[in-house]
Amino acid sequence: MQEDTVPDTHLTLLVKLDQSHSTNTQEAAERNEQLKAYWKRLLGSDTEFGFFHNREIGTVFIAGPLSALFLHDVDGKKLAELSEGPYGILRGLGIDEPKATNYVKKLGEGHYLLIVKGHPFDLNGLERVVNGLDRAV
Repeated sequence: MQEDTVPDTHLTLLVKLDQSHSTNTQEAAERNEQLKAYWKRLLGSDTEFGFFHNREIGTVFIAGPLSALFLHDVDGKKLAELSEGPYGILRGLGIDEPKATNYVKKLGEGHYLLIVKGHPFDLNGLERVVNGLDRAV
């Protein structure tokens, strides 16, 4: 995506990781590092990345400018690891209660969550790009 196509638009991606192979801590750590390396190559080394484990959702990989908010340390725990952390963060971003509840539920079910922040004019351009991706697949 070219920068001049969708200026001032920021994307943050949250993906629940498959825990079916998580019995080996070493393998999980290696897989997490591979995932971080992949996204750094794709999005650039300045993009923020991280992982958090929320009891209600599972282990989540996050990439993008809102990562710091989700990964913010609160008394030794990441904000998103707190029971109502992801829901509270979404509410704080201005997402209404029913949608925030639904987004957290869907994330826990294995759907990804893409948070797009930008000017409405810019988001219209992004919508055209995303719709074009559907046709390209």
